[in-house]
Amino acid sequence: MQRLTSAELTGSADLAKEDDAKQGGSWYALDAVEALEIGRNLERALDERHLARQRFGAFPRCVMRGIRE
Repeated sequence: MQRLTSAELTGSADLAKEDDAKQGGSWYALDAVEALEIGRNLERALDERHLARQRFGAFPRCVMRGIRE
């Protein structure tokens, strides 16, 4: 958003929407997905199954983002 603002491609309405999203939390809703964070249950299951951990680690990033729990 900062690059768009500096290039004068956004207006006050855009900045207001960004502020609303940040205050409401939706701006950050996918941060855990992008960081490839997985839930405790899946983490425990992978810890118990070495081969599953290897196979899970071989998935492309786009697939791993869809696996949460």
